[in-house]
Amino acid sequence: MKRISKKIYDGKSFNTGHIRLKENIRSSVKCDICGKEMLKKIDVLGYRTITDAKKAYFTGDQKSTLSVYDSFTCPDIEEKWHKQVIAIIKFAKNVPSKVLHDMLFQEAEEIVKNEKETKSGYDFEWMHY
Repeated sequence: MKRISKKIYDGKSFNTGHIRLKENIRSSVKCDICGKEMLKKIDVLGYRTITDAKKAYFTGDQKSTLSVYDSFTCPDIEEKWHKQVIAIIKFAKNVPSKVLHDMLFQEAEEIVKNEKETKSGYDFEWMHY
Protein backbone atom coordinates (compact mmCIF):
# COMPACT_ATOMS: atom_id res chain seq x y z
CA MET A 1 0.00 0.00 0.00
CA LYS A 2 1.26 3.45 -0.88
CA ARG A 3 1.89 5.60 2.16
CA ILE A 4 3.52 8.87 3.02
CA SER A 5 6.90 8.27 4.67
CA LYS A 6 7.03 8.11 8.47
CA LYS A 7 9.85 10.70 8.34
CA ILE A 8 7.26 13.30 7.37
CA TYR A 9 4.98 12.48 10.32
CA ASP A 10 7.97 12.58 12.69
CA GLY A 11 8.85 16.08 11.50
CA LYS A 12 12.22 15.00 10.14
CA SER A 13 13.46 16.32 6.83
CA PHE A 14 12.08 14.63 3.75
CA ASN A 15 12.49 14.63 0.02
CA THR A 16 9.63 16.07 -2.00
CA GLY A 17 10.28 13.98 -5.06
CA HIS A 18 13.79 15.17 -5.87
CA ILE A 19 17.06 14.62 -4.03
CA ARG A 20 20.76 14.98 -4.81
CA LEU A 21 23.25 12.70 -3.07
CA LYS A 22 26.99 12.25 -3.28
CA GLU A 23 27.81 9.80 -6.03
CA ASN A 24 27.47 6.08 -5.34
CA ILE A 25 25.94 6.62 -1.88
CA ARG A 26 22.72 4.76 -2.72
CA SER A 27 21.57 2.57 -5.55
CA SER A 28 17.92 3.47 -5.02
CA VAL A 29 15.75 5.96 -3.14
CA LYS A 30 12.00 5.98 -2.54
CA CYS A 31 9.97 9.15 -2.71
CA ASP A 32 8.90 10.26 0.78
CA ILE A 33 5.64 11.61 -0.65
CA CYS A 34 4.29 8.60 -2.55
CA GLY A 35 6.72 5.76 -1.81
CA LYS A 36 7.59 5.09 -5.45
CA GLU A 37 11.08 4.19 -6.56
CA MET A 38 12.77 7.34 -7.83
CA LEU A 39 14.51 7.57 -11.20
CA LYS A 40 18.29 7.85 -10.90
CA LYS A 41 20.72 9.91 -12.96
CA ILE A 42 24.34 9.13 -12.19
CA ASP A 43 27.42 11.33 -12.35
CA VAL A 44 25.60 14.64 -12.74
CA LEU A 45 27.94 17.63 -12.70
CA GLY A 46 26.54 20.68 -10.95
CA TYR A 47 25.78 22.29 -7.62
CA ARG A 48 24.60 19.68 -5.15
CA THR A 49 23.27 22.19 -2.61
CA ILE A 50 21.82 25.68 -2.69
CA THR A 51 24.78 26.76 -0.55
CA ASP A 52 27.20 25.65 -3.28
CA ALA A 53 25.23 27.57 -5.91
CA LYS A 54 25.12 30.75 -3.80
CA LYS A 55 28.84 30.52 -3.04
CA ALA A 56 29.62 30.23 -6.75
CA TYR A 57 27.33 33.16 -7.56
CA PHE A 58 28.70 35.54 -4.93
CA THR A 59 32.39 34.65 -5.29
CA GLY A 60 32.32 34.32 -9.08
CA ASP A 61 34.18 31.02 -8.73
CA GLN A 62 31.83 28.56 -10.42
CA LYS A 63 34.32 25.70 -10.71
CA SER A 64 35.31 25.27 -7.05
CA THR A 65 31.79 24.41 -5.88
CA LEU A 66 30.87 22.08 -8.74
CA SER A 67 30.63 18.45 -7.77
CA VAL A 68 29.58 15.14 -9.23
CA TYR A 69 26.45 13.70 -7.66
CA ASP A 70 23.59 11.29 -8.26
CA SER A 71 20.17 12.80 -8.83
CA PHE A 72 16.96 11.00 -7.88
CA THR A 73 13.57 12.20 -9.12
CA CYS A 74 10.10 10.78 -8.50
CA PRO A 75 8.38 9.73 -11.74
CA ASP A 76 5.23 11.54 -10.50
CA ILE A 77 6.88 14.81 -9.42
CA GLU A 78 4.97 16.83 -12.03
CA GLU A 79 1.57 15.29 -11.26
CA LYS A 80 -0.95 17.67 -9.69
CA TRP A 81 -1.84 15.21 -6.93
CA HIS A 82 1.84 14.93 -5.96
CA LYS A 83 2.15 18.72 -5.78
CA GLN A 84 -1.08 18.96 -3.76
CA VAL A 85 0.26 16.49 -1.19
CA ILE A 86 3.42 18.57 -0.79
CA ALA A 87 1.33 21.75 -0.34
CA ILE A 88 -0.88 20.05 2.26
CA ILE A 89 2.12 18.72 4.21
CA LYS A 90 3.82 22.12 4.23
CA PHE A 91 0.60 23.72 5.43
CA ALA A 92 0.02 21.01 8.07
CA LYS A 93 3.50 21.50 9.53
CA ASN A 94 2.63 25.12 10.39
CA VAL A 95 -0.95 24.73 11.57
CA PRO A 96 -1.24 25.24 15.37
CA SER A 97 -4.02 22.67 15.83
CA LYS A 98 -3.36 18.93 16.23
CA VAL A 99 -6.90 18.16 15.02
CA LEU A 100 -6.39 20.16 11.80
CA HIS A 101 -2.90 18.66 11.40
CA ASP A 102 -4.32 15.13 11.58
CA MET A 103 -7.16 15.97 9.18
CA LEU A 104 -4.71 17.40 6.65
CA PHE A 105 -2.48 14.33 6.82
CA GLN A 106 -5.54 12.10 6.45
CA GLU A 107 -6.44 13.93 3.23
CA ALA A 108 -2.83 13.69 2.01
CA GLU A 109 -2.87 9.92 2.61
CA GLU A 110 -6.10 9.62 0.63
CA ILE A 111 -4.61 11.58 -2.28
CA VAL A 112 -1.52 9.33 -2.36
CA LYS A 113 -3.68 6.21 -2.19
CA ASN A 114 -5.87 7.28 -5.13
CA GLU A 115 -3.22 9.27 -7.03
CA LYS A 116 -5.83 11.94 -7.69
CA GLU A 117 -6.04 15.51 -6.39
CA THR A 118 -9.00 16.38 -4.19
CA LYS A 119 -9.21 19.99 -5.32
CA SER A 120 -9.08 20.46 -9.06
CA GLY A 121 -8.47 23.77 -10.71
CA TYR A 122 -5.97 24.87 -8.07
CA ASP A 123 -2.56 25.93 -9.36
CA PHE A 124 0.23 24.22 -7.40
CA GLU A 125 2.86 25.48 -9.88
CA TRP A 126 3.80 28.35 -7.56
CA MET A 127 5.26 25.93 -5.04
CA HIS A 128 8.99 25.88 -4.41
CA TYR A 129 10.44 22.50 -3.66
